[in-house]
Amino acid sequence: MGWIRTTTGDCIDYDRIRDDILKDSQHFDIKLFGFDTWNATHLRTQLQGVGLDVEPFPQTYMRFSPVAKSAEVFVNRKIIRHNGDPVLAWAMSNVVMETDANANIKPNKKTSANKIDPAIAFLMSFGTWQNEHEDFAFSLSEEQQQRLNSFDGI
Repeated sequence: MGWIRTTTGDCIDYDRIRDDILKDSQHFDIKLFGFDTWNATHLRTQLQGVGLDVEPFPQTYMRFSPVAKSAEVFVNRKIIRHNGDPVLAWAMSNVVMETDANANIKPNKKTSANKIDPAIAFLMSFGTWQNEHEDFAFSLSEEQQQRLNSFDGI
């Protein structure tokens, strides 16, 4: 199985990326496409032009922290599996998380020993999926909801 799609040259081939996304969208029911806002304006416009819904995914603590923490839970509980993808496994093993003063986390490309792009893509896609399925990812029992509704501070 081809785990990596290569392109010729030494620059990002956005047309190839667009074509691959469009081809995948014919085989999978893609509801929403999350994208890094850095250098993605043209690609975003092209995807929107053919009817795909796109959503920015800023590379910030605020966006990554809840996603990374819940992804870890889902992976540990075997709710998410990567079907033996050696590239994703390798990239995940390279990730070094950066932590801010409030214990928020996000992947840090600069301090990671090797490439982490597939891991970033996984977290972005999981986070985009979570936005569409918050009820599944963060459902509370009736008792928990009642406790939350009656909570008036510490």
